[in-house]
Amino acid sequence: MKAPSQRYSINILFFIGLLILIGSNIVAYQQIQRVSIVNEWVIHTHRAISTAENAQLALLESSSVLDLAILSNRPISSAQLAPYFKRAEQNIDLLRDLTIDNPFQQQRIFELQTTLQKRMDSSERIVQLYATDKTLALKMDTSEELQLLKIKTKNLFTNIIQEEQYLLKERNDFYQHNIQNTNRIFLFAMASSGLLFILSLFLLSSYLNQLTETERIKSEAEKRLRLIINGTYDYAIMMLDTEGKINTWNTGAERIYGYIADEIVGQPFSKFLSEEGSKAYRPSNELDIANKAGRFEEECWHVRKDGSRFFANVVITALYDSNNNLIGFVNFSRDLSERIKIAKIKKEFVSVVSHELRTPITSIRGALGLILGGSVGEFSEKSKKLLDIANQNCERLLLLINDILDIEKIEEGKMVFQFNFFDIEKIVLESINANKIYAEKFGIKLDLVKTVSNCIVNVDADRLMQVLSNLFSNAVKFSAKDGYVDVEISEVNNFVRVSVTNRGQGIPLEFQAQIFQKFSQADTSNTREKGGTGLGLSISKAIIEKMHGILNFRSLPSGETTFYFDLPRRINFAVGEKTISDKNSLEKLDEKILICEDDEDQANYLRALLEAGGFECDVACTAAETKKLLGMHSYKALLLDLILPDQDGISLIRELRSKERTRTLPIIVQSVISETGRNLLNGEAFSVHDWLDKPINFNKLIQSIGLIKIKTYPNIPHILHIEDDVNTQRIIAALLDQHAVISVAASLEETKKALTEGKYDLVILDLLLPDGNGAELLPLLSKYRIPIIVNSSIQLDMDYAKYVTQILMKSSTSTEELIASIKKYIQMDAH
Repeated sequence: MKAPSQRYSINILFFIGLLILIGSNIVAYQQIQRVSIVNEWVIHTHRAISTAENAQLALLESSSVLDLAILSNRPISSAQLAPYFKRAEQNIDLLRDLTIDNPFQQQRIFELQTTLQKRMDSSERIVQLYATDKTLALKMDTSEELQLLKIKTKNLFTNIIQEEQYLLKERNDFYQHNIQNTNRIFLFAMASSGLLFILSLFLLSSYLNQLTETERIKSEAEKRLRLIINGTYDYAIMMLDTEGKINTWNTGAERIYGYIADEIVGQPFSKFLSEEGSKAYRPSNELDIANKAGRFEEECWHVRKDGSRFFANVVITALYDSNNNLIGFVNFSRDLSERIKIAKIKKEFVSVVSHELRTPITSIRGALGLILGGSVGEFSEKSKKLLDIANQNCERLLLLINDILDIEKIEEGKMVFQFNFFDIEKIVLESINANKIYAEKFGIKLDLVKTVSNCIVNVDADRLMQVLSNLFSNAVKFSAKDGYVDVEISEVNNFVRVSVTNRGQGIPLEFQAQIFQKFSQADTSNTREKGGTGLGLSISKAIIEKMHGILNFRSLPSGETTFYFDLPRRINFAVGEKTISDKNSLEKLDEKILICEDDEDQANYLRALLEAGGFECDVACTAAETKKLLGMHSYKALLLDLILPDQDGISLIRELRSKERTRTLPIIVQSVISETGRNLLNGEAFSVHDWLDKPINFNKLIQSIGLIKIKTYPNIPHILHIEDDVNTQRIIAALLDQHAVISVAASLEETKKALTEGKYDLVILDLLLPDGNGAELLPLLSKYRIPIIVNSSIQLDMDYAKYVTQILMKSSTSTEELIASIKKYIQMDAH
């Protein structure tokens, strides 16, 4: 019975072993399937990440190709960009299929496709514009709108990749968990029977094969990334360790710097800095900033292997591991030599226009003006017509030159504004009177049909007259024959609105989007017949914005077109404040005016103008003669040209200021390089009463002489608001409108210039400025002994706290608290 019993037991044990084997096989099989599925998820996720990176890279390459073409002045066409956009579209379509089960990713990909289309449209517009206007193409390529679009694209890619990386981590964790279960099954099967042991070996082999495949995919992804970096020819891309030593060196770096990889790997990246760059700052500072902020960017001089220098744009980005530990940096450098070369050519061109054209045109214009005014006798009607034609063409050429120079000043931030308080109605009426004769030539009536009295604005009257003249001229030129142009002054909240309305053909819808762009003119024969440079509206918009206003338009299908600008209104103008209502009114001066001008024609022209205005003048052609006359006579003012045959005007000004007799003599500079002279004098610019560009505007000259007698607004606190956000500027200006005069500086450079040109009772400082940290200004401001209120969204370093009167955080300080603090300090200063 034992044998059957043993057999039975063996059978039972065999059956149990068989059940265990079968169960182990079933469990093992299910586990293998699960591992296989999880592995497919991992591979699928890697593929999605790689696809997103390829799409992003294609867009970066398209931007690089377009930027390089514009900066290097090379031809570019849509066909050159099409492959990159096509590759991006293909990868985004594939990415959409790969993430079809993820609604959040699908939404992001939909936004990405929309953004991609906008990028394509923007690139197409830039390419089209590049063919006609490279400068405007460059401006559009660097516009805030396009930069925001690029940032949005980058953020979408970042969110998509982060989402996939999050899924990848979850799937890797799940993958590891299943691998552990598989190993347990293998061990159990090995202990149960040899068959399970054999099966475990099979499963282990499958696992190792799958792991190898995963590693192979990762290796291929890293290889593709290396190929991309090494294939980038226009950028120097180098990997740095945590101490700033170079680990990798791509083809672009070899081309730009001249070193091969064996010569440079292991060297500190500071090796490329020029001598003055090495003295100016420590390279470790760049790495510290990149580590804290995530990235660091600057433009500085670098040195190639052969010793030649070039201006480089450098971006350093910090790299972190999965635990957020710093593992190194990636450095992108770009050679900006071509951009500097283009800027130099442009500057030389403007210099030629300024020096070589304006001086002779000034003399021609002055001579024609005197002749037509009857100063040299009468002429026949035929001669007068010819002279009038010559005078009109001279004015036309001068307008073109001035427009080009104004555009240059605006782009470089060098256009000077002299703000004062005016009644807007009187400026508008004066401009209408000045342009009525022009309007009558076209048979057009130009009238002020609606107004608001006592609207005081803080503006540069001459610049505002320039804007009004441009708007009137355009309205007249494009009005229907025998029509009329209506001018209105109205109030809009705390702003004064000046509107200029005409009736004609209206502005074509397709042209409206670019009407304020430089050299923009509607492409119709009617427009071309009217003439013009296409710069007037662009210049006018920039001038109005400098006065903290807005210039806009509306054009109706009926043909009625209105251009209007809004300027901040000075509400409740304080008793004792003065406005300049008539810029040309001036009492006769008892003393003489000394004109220092080496150009005989120009000197005679100025003398004739001033004598016609009732002034007595002496003329000196050299610096020596000027000093001699100043020693012999007393003069009310010196009208000085900076370019003299025996001494430059800047050194003459300094010499006159060093002598007791001429220390306080008002000096009015009139020169084709007046702006350069102002920059050369820098902090001493206060020693000059006024700066006038040639050709001389007679009204402005008379106004400048008249202002020698005027003292402006001694009882009103003057606040310097250092803030680059326009909305914040307007809010503070509106809230303090009844209590102080507000001057605004939007950068470190503008602040330094403002401090040399004005006296202030209080400074309100934001620390975040476009060209640096506002804290850098505190030691300089302390020298002027001005109360300082720091109002910023970032914390002030305690090392600078000693310079500050009060610190207010934007995030925790209400507007009422800020205004109360400001009033407290200006009232203290007044007492």
